[in-house]
Amino acid sequence: MTHKTKDQLIRELAEMRQQVEELKRSEAERNRTEEALRQSERRYRTYVDLTKQFVWVTDASGQVVEDVPAFRRFTGQTYEEVKGMGWSNALHAGDLQRTLAVWSKAISTRTPYEIEFRMRRHDGVYVTLLAKGVPILGDDDRVLEWVGTCIDISERKRMEERLIESRGRFRAIANYTYDCENWFDPRGKLVWINPAIFRLSGYTVDECMAMTDFPLPLIDEKDRSKTTRYFAEAIQGLTHNDVEFRIRCKDGSLKWTAVSWQPIYDDNGSCLGHRSSVRDITDRKLAEEKIQILHKELEQRVMELKAANKDLKTFSYSLSHDLMTALVAIGGFSRRLLEKYASHLDEKGQQYVRRINRSSIQMTELLADLLTFFSFGPKKMEFSRVTMDEIVREVFEELKEIHSEQNIEWNIETPLPDARGDKRMVKQVFANLLSNAIKYSRPRETSVIEVGGWAEKEKNVYYVKDNGIGFPVEDADRIFEVFERLHPSEEFEGTGVGLAIVKRVIDRHGGEVWAQSKVDGGTTFYFSIPKPYPQDREYVGTSAPEVGLAARR
Repeated sequence: MTHKTKDQLIRELAEMRQQVEELKRSEAERNRTEEALRQSERRYRTYVDLTKQFVWVTDASGQVVEDVPAFRRFTGQTYEEVKGMGWSNALHAGDLQRTLAVWSKAISTRTPYEIEFRMRRHDGVYVTLLAKGVPILGDDDRVLEWVGTCIDISERKRMEERLIESRGRFRAIANYTYDCENWFDPRGKLVWINPAIFRLSGYTVDECMAMTDFPLPLIDEKDRSKTTRYFAEAIQGLTHNDVEFRIRCKDGSLKWTAVSWQPIYDDNGSCLGHRSSVRDITDRKLAEEKIQILHKELEQRVMELKAANKDLKTFSYSLSHDLMTALVAIGGFSRRLLEKYASHLDEKGQQYVRRINRSSIQMTELLADLLTFFSFGPKKMEFSRVTMDEIVREVFEELKEIHSEQNIEWNIETPLPDARGDKRMVKQVFANLLSNAIKYSRPRETSVIEVGGWAEKEKNVYYVKDNGIGFPVEDADRIFEVFERLHPSEEFEGTGVGLAIVKRVIDRHGGEVWAQSKVDGGTTFYFSIPKPYPQDREYVGTSAPEVGLAARR
């Protein structure tokens, strides 16, 4: 046995330490490599999970021979169920034969494989996958295996289906729109036009698409210069105004059209194209021409009416001056004959003079009425503060005398808020509404009539309510029209004008009137008129005259 010197032992120990350090470094490098691989695997699986895809591997013949955990996790199959061609059992029955045929062809031709199919997921739901695969070749150019991926594209397919559906709806709407809709590219070349162009011009869609500078060939020569400038400015974005021009149809007829033009931009401000809409306005133009003719005729008629009015004024002057003077003279002289010379006339002569005198008086009154008729015009409204309690009391007292034989229970919610209006007209409103309430509650043993009101921000609202026979709610607007009656005149008297008068008066006051009713359930009429101004004084003048109190619905 050879004994080693101390120096030798020290050297060997140092070498052993060096080897240990190298082993440690090697182990650390291996650990780092393994960790990097594990991290890469985690990143890969995260990427796969995030992209809803998984990787699969088969042998050269397309058979699954090794476990494919990602595929099994997706379908929920076991390895025994997947291996070989068992994976195809998860395919939708409607896609099975087509998918296997494409897979078989790819294997036989050694070309990349790509197909979309539906596959049953682990939860039993069929989803659409996009499968891609490529052959892995060896050094001898033989196929070693197939590697591929499957990506869940269900959401994309749903989006595509919705997009197709949306496009279909748009196309259906655009194709059946009455107006002619067009789409031009950014330079103004026609890209799309709907079939309405045929109804408008007689030209088909294909004929219009073949025109190099549509729509200029269709435009009438008288308007072509103006319209050419318009389209040039519209394409440059210099005008968005509509333009009207005439087109020459295929059959040679002329039509008026109105065109609106709208450039379409993306989020970056780049022009995607131009949308235009062409509307046939021929009927409107013809109507405008008729209106112009009617306007000229109206102007002529106005001139004639002015002349007639001048003649009427002359006639009125003649009535009021010449005829009236003569009648006054006749009346005066006949009266003097009776007063001073009656004794010189026999009985028959006196009778003649008295007839002359009476006739002159009657003629004078008739003449006065004619003058009033000729000078009659729209009545000026006299606005003032109207004490509504007073108005209702006046109408109530007048109606109580007229309908004394009817058993009526009056409920007046006092005090009613004052209003601003024409007292005579407001009284007419209450007279008509209360008369209606009395008339249509007449079949009741006791007529119950209620009057009330309240103040709102700018107007006051008043109502008249009865327990009468009512009317269908769908007739609530129609009853305010002139001559509209809901009940035969044999049952209830009236002319169908009373409520029309109510509406006209309320309209002239700037208010509203409406009704709520139910058959055999009574009726409530509401109306609103302005609140009085602080400076308004109560009406001063002659008391409001009695108004027509007969119901006029």
